[in-house]
Amino acid sequence: MGSDRYLEVVAHAQTVSELLRRLDPRSLLLKPNPYEPTIAGSIALALLELDRIASEVRIESGPLPGFARDFLNRRLSRRLLERYHGQELPAEFERRLHDVIERLTNRRLVEKAGPALEQLHHLLIELEAALLQRHDSVDRNPER
Repeated sequence: MGSDRYLEVVAHAQTVSELLRRLDPRSLLLKPNPYEPTIAGSIALALLELDRIASEVRIESGPLPGFARDFLNRRLSRRLLERYHGQELPAEFERRLHDVIERLTNRRLVEKAGPALEQLHHLLIELEAALLQRHDSVDRNPER
């Protein structure tokens, strides 16, 4: 099961990387609707979750309460958006994603890292869906 999940994670990582590379830098700040974050905001939130997954591979920690996690996500994602501009944010996500996958491979943790691997799989599926949805909605409504 672990190796199957690992192969799925690698496949989704490649798809997400391709989607990130195809992003038009001008589309990063567009919102598909008033209730969802910008594409850059979605990538920043995914980057924060990726960092959490990477840290949980090393250290077991308990979950944060929802209100605290939401507050931290908003603050930290704003800081990421201030720090990375244009294609820098997607490139940084790809770099960190590659590091997490490599760490799982190099340390032979594929079988032991079940929870981290499941979280990474879920994150990549969500980001892939968000990128596809937002890309389609931005294409259909360029004036937004």
